Amino acid sequence: MTIEQVMNNKNFDKELGIIVINNNRPITFTKEDYEVIEGIPRYTDSKKEGRSGSATAIISPNTLAIYTSANIEYPEPINWSKTIQEMKIYNKCHIIAYSLSAKKANPVNLFIGTDYLNKKTMKKIEKEIYDYVKDYKRTFLYKVTLKYKYKEDVVPIGILIEAETIDSSEKIYICRFCYNIQEGTKINYYDGSDIPIEESYGKRITKIKTTRQSNEKNNKYKEYDINVKTKTFHLSSKECSAIKNLEPKYIQETKAYEKEILSKEFKLCKKCIL
Repeated sequence: MTIEQVMNNKNFDKELGIIVINNNRPITFTKEDYEVIEGIPRYTDSKKEGRSGSATAIISPNTLAIYTSANIEYPEPINWSKTIQEMKIYNKCHIIAYSLSAKKANPVNLFIGTDYLNKKTMKKIEKEIYDYVKDYKRTFLYKVTLKYKYKEDVVPIGILIEAETIDSSEKIYICRFCYNIQEGTKINYYDGSDIPIEESYGKRITKIKTTRQSNEKNNKYKEYDINVKTKTFHLSSKECSAIKNLEPKYIQETKAYEKEILSKEFKLCKKCIL
């Protein structure tokens, strides 16, 4: 199937599975994509574009998350609103999964995705990539592009996921599309509501920030940089000299309680805790 066919599918809300595009061969990779530095994902400037866009990264054994905290608080992706919050079907989805890139929740790496997309279809592809990298030590160029039906929409109709191995072994390709849908709900992609889309789009709703408690108030819950070479944790706020000149591909980012880190047998940097 082609990307044009999935975008023009009038019955897309019934497509609950993963759709293979272009015989599973990537279609959007550019010369600039192949120049992405391992450990430094490249994201679309969502503020400039007015909505979330795409992200490209190198996924390798170095970038797979060593530790994932269950307490990470995600910022609001652009265009997150009271309407979207109250719908109860949306997640603050990573464009590139934390499990693959081990980078903290950056607003430009987040988008408005349904619970079904985030936990069912998208997750399956992410796990496939994760397993290839972990089990076979493969390295991928990985790209996720959000697709919108109309230029005024703030919620994507779906996502295109592309991947290609860039190591010396036999090539593996992935090019798949997942619709941003939720069973039993007809979504208005203009503002995220479930009200039928009018022929003429109305005024865009104003973004309303929701009030929530933050774990950051607990001084034991902190941001850390992980040195995957030495399995040591460094306080991000200290800008530790021990990792100052370390290649980005060896640095992972997370938020955690100190006791959670110690339980994983990682060492806290002595310089950072002084």
